Amino acid sequence: PEVQNGRRRVRGVDDVLEAGTMHRVFEELKRSEEWRKAWNEDEPILTRNHEGVKGWFEMSHLQQAAEEGEIGEAGRGVLDAGGSWQMRRIGHKDDTCVKWEDLDTCLSSSSTVVLNSADARCARLAALSLAAIDSFGLPVCVNVYATGSATKISAPPHTDSQRVLVLRTYG
Repeated sequence: PEVQNGRRRVRGVDDVLEAGTMHRVFEELKRSEEWRKAWNEDEPILTRNHEGVKGWFEMSHLQQAAEEGEIGEAGRGVLDAGGSWQMRRIGHKDDTCVKWEDLDTCLSSSSTVVLNSADARCARLAALSLAAIDSFGLPVCVNVYATGSATKISAPPHTDSQRVLVLRTYG
């Protein structure tokens, strides 16, 4: 097991404890004028460079989740010749989870990895989801966009049918 700060790290349990940081971020955001204005106008909300958000979910977390079988499915987002966003499945249709090697290959090829409803299987993201539900009292779904460093555009501008809170945790 991984050791941090002189003690053994317990996946899942520590993820929930660490989600307390995100809960405090959500509570602070909820009290801000920026949040109230965006919420009332039904605008997307992009967190500032808040210290509690930075590094909360990084590539190392994605790799660990994949290696532990917590990524059920993933898509590769690419722009086609006409500039429209296309999604292609990563891995094989018969696989029960996505392998890190497949995700890493995708990221190395100037693509974006998209994990929809990633909080359904990933302990760390489930803890994040629970912190958001507790803070906002609303249904929450965590989607992850991970983009390779050589990619110029992660995803083209688009709209979602629900309200969106964007947390940039890495990069």
